[in-house]
Amino acid sequence: MKRCNECKKLLQNRQRRWCSHICEVTYWQRNNREKVNRYKKNYLSRYPQRRKESVKKYDASEKGKNAKLLWKKNNRERLHELWRLYSRRYRDRNVAQTAKRRAVIKGLNEHFSKKEWVELKKRYDFKCLDCGKKEPTILLTPDHIVPLIPLPGCKGGSNVIDNIQPLCKTCNFRKNNRKIIDYRKLV
Repeated sequence: MKRCNECKKLLQNRQRRWCSHICEVTYWQRNNREKVNRYKKNYLSRYPQRRKESVKKYDASEKGKNAKLLWKKNNRERLHELWRLYSRRYRDRNVAQTAKRRAVIKGLNEHFSKKEWVELKKRYDFKCLDCGKKEPTILLTPDHIVPLIPLPGCKGGSNVIDNIQPLCKTCNFRKNNRKIIDYRKLV
């Protein structure tokens, strides 16, 4: 008796090499990997939206969720390195978004943008206005001159670029929100 070339099942009388069309296609694909890869690249370039939809559907499925969890578990160090690279690359955007989120919680409507924040840092030569250290060695954070929290005898400040000054994390935490100090005038 003959067996299937792919799955090794016993063949019936009229079957020649494969038990089904699926086994025949699988066998052909395994033996013609270059052609299959060319076809896939061509297909993906012609129909990118279909690929996005299928990936989205797979990610939402139970199988996709389990695969993602397994990958995260097995690649913890790589994932942490990717997070570090991402946070460095998009540092200014994250700073602006964090400040905006804090302001929205306080009920403020006006916000500074990433572009305004970068321009402000350029204006002060990427230096902390309090200690004078430059940015590659420290992380500049936006400090609200008039704090968002209302102080006694003063209403809370706004989240616009006119109320922002660049300070390093240490100086910003030391100043806290108890004082109104404009380091821009001192420079």
